[in-house]
Amino acid sequence: MTTEKNGAALPIVHVIGTGGSISAVGRSRIDFLDYSYGDRHFTIAEMLARVPEVHAIASVSSEQFANVGSGEVGPAHWLDLARRVNVIFREAPEPTGVAVSHGPATREDTA
Repeated sequence: MTTEKNGAALPIVHVIGTGGSISAVGRSRIDFLDYSYGDRHFTIAEMLARVPEVHAIASVSSEQFANVGSGEVGPAHWLDLARRVNVIFREAPEPTGVAVSHGPATREDTA
């Protein structure tokens, strides 16, 4: 689903959620500093719902790949994630890009 802004098509972005501390959002929807890393983690759909402004800049779809602490993400996840991204571009070549929501502990490794 492509939407337009000022007559121009918005970029299509697919967001994949993996969990991590970024999914433990604070009291307000834009509090990414003073959050609690408790038992519950937001899904990527819940995180995107907290920032509806994203739809003004992109046509966004999402999926939950995992919902674990970023320190738990390792080689098996990386291979599965790479395969999933390849499938996304193969089956739906119109996305401008894929963004991976990830906590800080192993994001460099995943990247």
